[in-house]
Amino acid sequence: MPARRRDGADAGKPRMPAVEPSPLSDRQALTDLAGRYAWAVDSRDWPLLRTCFAARITADFVSLVPGRAFQGPAEEWVGQIRALIDGMDATQHLLGQHMHWLDGDRARAVVYMQATHVLANEQGDPSYTIGGHYDFSLRREPDGGWLIAAYALKLAWRSGNRAIFRLASKRTQARGQG
Repeated sequence: MPARRRDGADAGKPRMPAVEPSPLSDRQALTDLAGRYAWAVDSRDWPLLRTCFAARITADFVSLVPGRAFQGPAEEWVGQIRALIDGMDATQHLLGQHMHWLDGDRARAVVYMQATHVLANEQGDPSYTIGGHYDFSLRREPDGGWLIAAYALKLAWRSGNRAIFRLASKRTQARGQG
């Protein structure tokens, strides 16, 4: 039964008791964080995406975009994601096979992913789909919540028109957003 305040201030409305951290609740929180990340990207909710990250992060996407891993303020990383995704017609990030390793206030999560990116264009296939996994390094905050401190995208395969990444970035720039 949900707890009720003794002073009657809740007017009889049920409320859930606070959940003490446990391996099970931590694993659920980590799974929820990965889901929030994917939802924020696909729904283009950039403030929500920012809530997924620590203040400074490392993001290693070199298996997708050759170069160096990003290291810096989370706001800047969110801006880079936005510059690409805002140029797409649609994206869908599917997650599964969540594996977690907990170590006090630190955790690692490996999460299988498949992401489809769609952009109608005159240069071929309107979609580009990638599959692989994310490897997250996470840390617990003083309030008990978890944040992504670092993550890497490890591609296993890709299919479709990779040129839509370039086209989406150009589209965002043309709109004055990038």
